[in-house]
Amino acid sequence: MTQPANLLIHILGIVLCCSLGSVASAQEGAPRRELSSEGQGAGDEAQDTEDRKPAVASETVVTATRRPEETLEVPQAVSVVDAKELRERMPLTTPDALEEELGVVVQKTGPAGGSPILRGRTGKDVLLLLDGQRFNDATFRRNNQYLNTIDLSALDRIEIVRGPASVLYGSDAIGGAINLLTRRREVTGEDAIGGRVLGQFESAYLGWTGHIGLEGEIGGFGILGGVTIKRFGDLMAGHHGDPIGAVDIDGRQDPSSYREMDFSFSLVRPLSDKATLDFLYLHSRQNDVPRSDRLIANEKQAVPPDLVRSFDPQVLQWYQLRYRVEDLTDAWESLEVTGTFKVSEEERRRIRTSAPGVTIDERDVSFVPGITAQTTYWIGEVHALTGGLEFYDQTVHSSREALDFTTNGIAVDPDGRYPDGATYQSFGVYLQDEWAITDDVTWTNGVRYSAFRVHLDLENVMVGPLGPFGRFTETFDDVTFSTAVSVAVTEETSVYGSLAKGFRAPNIDDLAVIGDFASGERVPNLDVDPERVFALEVGAKHRTSRFAGDANAAVAWYDDLLDNRLAFVQGNTSFFQIDNVSRAIIYSFEAAGAYVVKEAEGGDPEHSIYVNAFANFGHNRTGKEPVSKIPPPQGQLGYRLDSKEDGWSAEAFLRGALEQNRLSTADESDPRFPIGGTPTWWTFNLRGAIELTKNLRVALALENIFDQRYRVHGSGLDAPGFNAVVQVEAMF
Repeated sequence: MTQPANLLIHILGIVLCCSLGSVASAQEGAPRRELSSEGQGAGDEAQDTEDRKPAVASETVVTATRRPEETLEVPQAVSVVDAKELRERMPLTTPDALEEELGVVVQKTGPAGGSPILRGRTGKDVLLLLDGQRFNDATFRRNNQYLNTIDLSALDRIEIVRGPASVLYGSDAIGGAINLLTRRREVTGEDAIGGRVLGQFESAYLGWTGHIGLEGEIGGFGILGGVTIKRFGDLMAGHHGDPIGAVDIDGRQDPSSYREMDFSFSLVRPLSDKATLDFLYLHSRQNDVPRSDRLIANEKQAVPPDLVRSFDPQVLQWYQLRYRVEDLTDAWESLEVTGTFKVSEEERRRIRTSAPGVTIDERDVSFVPGITAQTTYWIGEVHALTGGLEFYDQTVHSSREALDFTTNGIAVDPDGRYPDGATYQSFGVYLQDEWAITDDVTWTNGVRYSAFRVHLDLENVMVGPLGPFGRFTETFDDVTFSTAVSVAVTEETSVYGSLAKGFRAPNIDDLAVIGDFASGERVPNLDVDPERVFALEVGAKHRTSRFAGDANAAVAWYDDLLDNRLAFVQGNTSFFQIDNVSRAIIYSFEAAGAYVVKEAEGGDPEHSIYVNAFANFGHNRTGKEPVSKIPPPQGQLGYRLDSKEDGWSAEAFLRGALEQNRLSTADESDPRFPIGGTPTWWTFNLRGAIELTKNLRVALALENIFDQRYRVHGSGLDAPGFNAVVQVEAMF
């Protein structure tokens, strides 16, 4: 067995021992803390360096139960990337901020990608939320890049719920949910103005990021805004190890460069001491983003299928208006009403290697207005009832144009990737009861009704010998539920168990994609059923001032999973459809621990160690083979120093993954997966930061120091080789 493999096995053993040991050694008889009713705090861009969370602090989350509770009390696997971690990790993109999180793998088909994998599911099966509002829409693909359209600089924290979250959030959350919580300027009653300038350079990309942000309070309004500009060159892969993707002689993966510009603005206005109205606007534009897996040769495709395959541009606009009131009465905890309006534009250009004289341009524009309402009401002192409803109404405009330079002809298709004018409406109503049966036992039950109505006009659509498909209107609905028990073994230790039913309705991308797919064509399939899952999970959590540990195990049974299947072959062309192709079972194991080895004393820094490891194993019961795209076991081990008194921090850490040779038939034919599976990989990394003055901070990271050549499972290009990251941040 290789040294990296031994390393990861040892990591897993250490974590499990620490987590189980913490439960065994905890003191007995401590009362359980009451259910929290505190509000969610907002981040401050000019955060004081003294305001730092301890290494093992118990954190408050809102995503798992839709109300603020400490992670120790939540009967589900949750984790948080808070403002401090977002700052210190110096991620290049929003997906990169999740790479070190327990239970999360970030798959990248291209350089601007970033499709999180939770519990072996990704893309459409993982729900993205923005301030608790639905970000997924009906055109999301199986692997997608849409998380990267949310500007990292606008975020205060990211919360991850692993496992089905369909009761509170509806369709798509069968693998889990990721909630991106944006920053707001708190109103204090004193006018002020300030801001931040940040510059970051990354050697592996020959890329840089520049950000300028302003925030303040003027006349009782809290204002916060910023502009971010990013420029990335072609990504440099590592030089030690077998190449997976073909690269230029200097190691650059060409093409993998792109440009991005982001803008964010928020406004907060207190209406009373209990009520607040706030507005948020986000804008992101990415240009010349290549789909590298179709453009870079590798061992499965000596000649790439495309000469040009790019997103240019990809644009997101997000408008949000939220009204929130707290403590209306002694029993009525909160009421929140939010309106959103999402506008997304995606233009794609393709020139096939087999037809270099023909340029195909596609354009999709989606408009998604939505409204949600939620309230929490207490019945006595033991029942916290949280209920709400939501409605979204999406319209898709899609077109396609082909320009043949050999004949100077232009062919315009009234329908593009999707039927032009397609609509997709979603409705949901839910109720959850958190019942404190005793001081030590809380029983949480929830139920939800979801309905999705789709309308497609396919009267003029022909694909090969099939069509026209006529007009299609269908409603998909389901009732989902969850039940969970959390037991406070002591004040510092809890154990939990949960059972949940999840549901994902077919979206427009499942039903009616028109056009090319891999080496063939896609055919609409209007006879599909929703995906469903039943999941069982047990776990333990422990929090003290010096140690935090989490361990859990879960099993999920999936029915009617949607995926591509070969419909028929005509001549040299293969035709594919999305269909309910399989039943599957996925097992998940996760464990993490953090321990303060030495507390800060005098001028000495705090010393801490942290570790996590996780694994997913999936079996397709229909095809009698592994589930597609299941990532290999992986983990992280690190040692950290924090000097609050002198304003510096430093850490060294290892990240790595074992080989994944359990491939499905689809994986074996996919050029993103190396022949025989994705090899074992590991990286050694250093990073640190120092505050030279109260308003000036400098940070440095040396990533993949040994310049290892590796690929994250399922990605379309190799990961960065040695990467030096330099960041300078100034406050004013």
